[in-house]
Amino acid sequence: MFRKVVATLSVFLVGFLLFAGALAMAPAIATAATNPFAEACKNGGGDSPACGNKGTDDPITGNDGIIVGVTSILAAVAGVVAIISLIWGGIKYISSNGDSSNVASAKAAVIAALIGLVIAVSARPIAMFVVSRI
Repeated sequence: MFRKVVATLSVFLVGFLLFAGALAMAPAIATAATNPFAEACKNGGGDSPACGNKGTDDPITGNDGIIVGVTSILAAVAGVVAIISLIWGGIKYISSNGDSSNVASAKAAVIAALIGLVIAVSARPIAMFVVSRI
């Protein structure tokens, strides 16, 4: 009985830490998406290296193009699906009642969800890297 309580608490703790970590990183990600030099470059600092063009204005392959936009949308959807799958795997793990086949299935679901989450988080940087090389 004690092991079930510890296992349940550890699953909830890991889920909470993952969720809290994602929330803690959201402001940093939002800040990184803005250009802190945009106002300075508009006011006459255009010859500064910080004001250099970091991409193209191509509507297909540019930094704000269709490829990066579609990749961002797909990554967001995949991230939501991965989080839901992670929660579902945790629920399966908790409700397995020690049955080894159900525990193995739940662990496989959690691992697959974590792999999907890593892929979803890294999709936009990979797309930006590939598009910048085109």
